[in-house]
Amino acid sequence: MAAVSSSLLPVTYEGGAARELYATGWVDTRWLLVSAHSRQPWKEIAHLLSGEPSDDRFVSLAYVAPKSPDRQLNYLGPAVCRGGRPQPGRTSLTASAPAASGPVTFTAQAAETERIGLAVYVPSATLSQGSSIRKVESAPTEIGGAATLTWQAENTKGSLTAKRTGPISVVVLAVPCLGPDAPADADVAATLTFSVATDGTLRETAKPPPPAPNVVDSLRRAACDSDQLASQSPSF
Repeated sequence: MAAVSSSLLPVTYEGGAARELYATGWVDTRWLLVSAHSRQPWKEIAHLLSGEPSDDRFVSLAYVAPKSPDRQLNYLGPAVCRGGRPQPGRTSLTASAPAASGPVTFTAQAAETERIGLAVYVPSATLSQGSSIRKVESAPTEIGGAATLTWQAENTKGSLTAKRTGPISVVVLAVPCLGPDAPADADVAATLTFSVATDGTLRETAKPPPPAPNVVDSLRRAACDSDQLASQSPSF
């Protein structure tokens, strides 16, 4: 939950996920604290003078467009969000063994999340076309917070430059999505690294160095980009 200035009428706080009005297939688990006066003593003064409710009031972000950008809506903590849904747990990510060709299937799991997104990073110097960071897909979670996601690795290989002399590292990131275009924090995301040999052979790297923080940040935002819906086929 995050704070936002608003003159909205009181609403009933449910604390769960609300279906998005404009992003088909998405739900939003974020709730905004709405009040003209959210701190004491102004809250009590407003209650006495104008009858403004003294209890905290919340509204689902699925139904409003706050003035602040999403990245500035900070979590207020369990004390303010008492009775609300906890933040998503840390993501676990496993991959099927890469075949000589074809897609790679991932199983991602995180507690307290409705959807998990997947994105890949390829160093721009190794690409013949396209962006170095691209969304793969996102999918709703099932019971237990698990989602199955598919990376069309052959499409990624096809975008690599032919003039390469060594293996290329590809970073895959999975992260819970709080709502459209709203990834969870980087500390709950999970990454795997793969190497693509000059002959196209794909292997998971056993102990890769951690990706740079700016790469992780860009990957998690791409992973929860709602412009590509779960029903669409992943293209990268």
